[in-house]
Amino acid sequence: AALVYSIMYIWHRGIMAVAQRLGEDPVTVDAFLEDLPRLGIARVAGTAVFLTRARAVTPPVMLWYVKHSKALQQNVLAVTLDIASTPFVAAKNRLTMSEVAPNFWAVTATFGFMERPDMPALMAQIRTHGCPIHPDKLSYFIGMEKIVPREDHHGLSRWIRVPFTMLLRNSARVTDYLRIPANQVVDIG
Repeated sequence: AALVYSIMYIWHRGIMAVAQRLGEDPVTVDAFLEDLPRLGIARVAGTAVFLTRARAVTPPVMLWYVKHSKALQQNVLAVTLDIASTPFVAAKNRLTMSEVAPNFWAVTATFGFMERPDMPALMAQIRTHGCPIHPDKLSYFIGMEKIVPREDHHGLSRWIRVPFTMLLRNSARVTDYLRIPANQVVDIG
């Protein structure tokens, strides 16, 4: 029992540390979109789906992608997945969507703890809510976190960081869990 508790504790502390680190230095969506022309970022045809834990700010994976590719798709969806404390969530209660900027949608999808999210089905549902996307032509951008010691020593202690790194490396791939077609995924990180 102590071993199971220790693993759960290490996983929880590690995930919370990653979320805290990704929440540092947030960039608002408006500020990000205003900077695109000044930085010479090209807007290209297509729709990008960025899976993120960040709410009301620009997803960190999008910042990394734009920094390295110098481009961003015309249509953008920032998708956050929540797990409810109930076993199932009715389809009519699943989505919260808002167009936070022209052609930039923030989507929160809530699933019950007994449900397994299905991104293609979710994208089809988003389309029925008025978002002009084509589920077969989406590009999904997923951030793959790599755990490294922080230079300011404010990160995880070594006794948590080492096993958490091993747990993270051996965890299931989020793309498999979410049933995202492999030919539509871009892993960043």
